[in-house]
Amino acid sequence: MRIVLSTERFYPPMGGADFSALVLFRELSKRHETSAIFTGESDRTGRVGKIRTKRIGMGIERNQSIGLLRIYLMNRKWEKVLDNYVKEGKPDLIITQGGLTPSSVKVAKRYGIPVAVFVRSFDYMCISAFIGVKGTERHNCMSHASIKHKIQYPIFKILAKWHEDAVKSADIVIANSKFTQSLIKKWYGVKSEVIYPFIRLEDYRTKVRRPEYITFVRPKVWKGVDVFLKIADALPDKEFLTVGRADKVSELLKRKNVKYMGWTNDMKDIYSRTKFLLVPSIWKEAFGRIAIEAMVGGVPCIVSNVGGLPETVEDAGIVIKDPYDLKAWTNAIKRLDKDKTLLSRLSKKSKTQARKFNFNKQYKRFERIINGLR
Repeated sequence: MRIVLSTERFYPPMGGADFSALVLFRELSKRHETSAIFTGESDRTGRVGKIRTKRIGMGIERNQSIGLLRIYLMNRKWEKVLDNYVKEGKPDLIITQGGLTPSSVKVAKRYGIPVAVFVRSFDYMCISAFIGVKGTERHNCMSHASIKHKIQYPIFKILAKWHEDAVKSADIVIANSKFTQSLIKKWYGVKSEVIYPFIRLEDYRTKVRRPEYITFVRPKVWKGVDVFLKIADALPDKEFLTVGRADKVSELLKRKNVKYMGWTNDMKDIYSRTKFLLVPSIWKEAFGRIAIEAMVGGVPCIVSNVGGLPETVEDAGIVIKDPYDLKAWTNAIKRLDKDKTLLSRLSKKSKTQARKFNFNKQYKRFERIINGLR
């Protein structure tokens, strides 16, 4: 079977969606002829293991200053790029995810090629990303949008319609959680299959732990950096570690009890030094990959009660009902830091919970789905 991945990013992976796609395609390449076409700083062809790769420099893929207009322009250009690529060797299946989903589905349908869409976020359902929104039903997104988002709303409406049409046209729609599955049904009226992100658990399993810090990964605004800063200020005797691309770096560096580390490829080392993980997201996370990675090594998580996070940790962690409730966060941290019996119990539960998301289980489910296309 000839399988093509059409996406904005692939290699080197930069985020959870990229890592998941890479793990999937490495496995697919053992039995199928696989290739990936994606954007980058310049044109380049090559291989990642058995996967043929074609990187296309588009000149606008890293221009974040034009926001949603960038995604609009990229889809316009990508339709032609992918069309030419498909003509060279018609694949049996196209897989896509993220911002280039509309153009990828359009080309697949043009040539009668089955297409599978992974929905890993809800960026094009609501311009507010559900921040400040209690429910997940259709609503007036503009009433929750920032001024920056309101300015981009005309472009967002076009992209939202494109993505909705793409999901409705896809032969297979795959949600990365039950939460995402419910959103797809509510917003698009489309049934989807739940396949959790592809994670090789052994890549994050640590033999030796030397827990020192309470860790927060990717301290961005929507990930709850403002909540985190208040937590750190309220607990000056606790040692915190922040990792990855961040907002408000200067504020993080001001805190004597906060160590800021930028991007790292060695997350296994980070988890080995983590007592427990904080995920204070204020937006509805579609899943919670970071939590799974941490739990593999027995690191308990304290997470916001938003999106797919409760589904990810279940009773192996502590779920904070209101992400803005500072007292709830500090009380949970004090309790977990003081009660060694509780910490040990949640650590054992975390390892068990992580195994529910093992790669083989998710891959077998995916393989059954694509085999049904033949």
